[in-house]
Amino acid sequence: MIESLTKRCILFLWDHLDSSNVFCVLKHSKLIENKSLLRSCWKFIDKECKDVLESEEFLEVDKMDLIELVKRDTLNIKEIDLFVAINRWAENECKKLKFEAHGKQRRQILGEQILKNLRYPVMEENEFCDIVCNTELLSLSETRELLNYFSERSLPVRFMQTVRQYDPSTERRFLYHRGQIWDIFD
Repeated sequence: MIESLTKRCILFLWDHLDSSNVFCVLKHSKLIENKSLLRSCWKFIDKECKDVLESEEFLEVDKMDLIELVKRDTLNIKEIDLFVAINRWAENECKKLKFEAHGKQRRQILGEQILKNLRYPVMEENEFCDIVCNTELLSLSETRELLNYFSERSLPVRFMQTVRQYDPSTERRFLYHRGQIWDIFD
């Protein structure tokens, strides 16, 4: 009887997953160790990334999930929009910790794993100059390296250069039939 209730609750979560609650459901899917629901959350985040990152709930996501987020190759978002959201998250963390939100504090809060997985070379040069440089999240040498890269694309750079590619063929649907949840592909 409890297993049936669990399945119905999971189905309810799938049916009501949206931009405002996906990180909460993600957290709970980890707690109950439901891999299918966890995959669904990440697929939803991939597909609706811009809306998800603009939600207030995003500001409350834990750092480990943030690291996992920026490592994903399948996010459906422009890199500059991802950067702006990450910076917003760091500013919010500074506020919570009662730190000044200057570049060095935000960089320390974000950590190298997050910053090195952002793909600055795929941004437009003007986006990089107008937005990224003004945050002071990158060191002087990193900024210089990227500015040199933008002026001469053949120069090596230490940051990833692959564009994130959302793949709609990986979307999954779920069917509830006679007390069973079936994970099906479109």
